[in-house]
Amino acid sequence: FIGCDTEDVSQTEETIAAVNHTFRYKKDKENDCDISVFPDLPETLSACTTAKGVDADNSYFNLTINDSDLAGEYGAWCVDVDLSLHADECFEANVYSSYESLPEGKFEHPENFDLINWVLNQNFIGSASPSGGTYTFGDVQWAIWELIDDQNCALCAYLGTDWSKTKGQEIVDLAIANGEGYEPGDGDSLAVVLIPTNNLQSIFIPYELECADNVGTICKRKKQTWKCIRKGCKHKKNKRKKQHKGRWKFKCSSN
Repeated sequence: FIGCDTEDVSQTEETIAAVNHTFRYKKDKENDCDISVFPDLPETLSACTTAKGVDADNSYFNLTINDSDLAGEYGAWCVDVDLSLHADECFEANVYSSYESLPEGKFEHPENFDLINWVLNQNFIGSASPSGGTYTFGDVQWAIWELIDDQNCALCAYLGTDWSKTKGQEIVDLAIANGEGYEPGDGDSLAVVLIPTNNLQSIFIPYELECADNVGTICKRKKQTWKCIRKGCKHKKNKRKKQHKGRWKFKCSSN
């Protein structure tokens, strides 16, 4: 697979036109809701896979997160071909937004997470493919691997029987043509990356972004500047600060 900056997409116009699908890009500029792709996530969590492949519900894994504010049931996707993660396997994981700096060397093409977030928000599964049939979870998973890894699955044993490289490549081509610089907006899903601490496969879960999730009392400091998520809030120097993944966070007041 050629990196997205050199991939020839000149042949994708017919494919794009043929797919009966409305592509979602960025939030409405007139919407004054402030959505951040750096939500306040837990640093770590514990989780267990409960199903994999065709046994999962239109995703590569069914995943149960057991603790933290993210506790619940998720459809998860794999972003590492080199390692393994089985059904009914539990692990501890470090948690990251897919838009923040990820551990160096963990992913071959981390620059393509904007394309993966675009794919996540297109609802490909069940929609018609111009090559025939409909897209399946296997097509989506193959496309994710093609975008993030330097090699794809060899046997592809868990992708089911109704996926194809042709359909997977269609998704890749569409992502390259449409997803460069993509950021999810209100009501979209953010890919939240879980990196197990015991050398298992890294995965991501969809985290829904909503206006209400980003309205609060947090200021973020970056390069000596302040950003208050809540409109009108101002930083107070005497507020206590704490460090979270290398980012200093400060409480704000509305005064």
